[in-house]
Amino acid sequence: MVGVEDDGEIVGVPATDRAAVQLLIASAVRDNIEPAPRYQLRWVEHDHKHVLLLEVERPASVARALPEEARVLRASRG
Repeated sequence: MVGVEDDGEIVGVPATDRAAVQLLIASAVRDNIEPAPRYQLRWVEHDHKHVLLLEVERPASVARALPEEARVLRASRG
């Protein structure tokens, strides 16, 4: 989930950042996981805050991540 802190607090994703966040997640999945998993990105609203859910289908085989230096793990907030 994007827009939720580690402690479960829902902070949401600002409307102006939603398209960029969705593109960043899609690019990270495409560029860093082989074979690419089947997944769906879905926006949900809670208390007037938007959260992006990444739902990944169970694979037929195990996916492997590319080397750590190629991965994006977490973006910090300003």
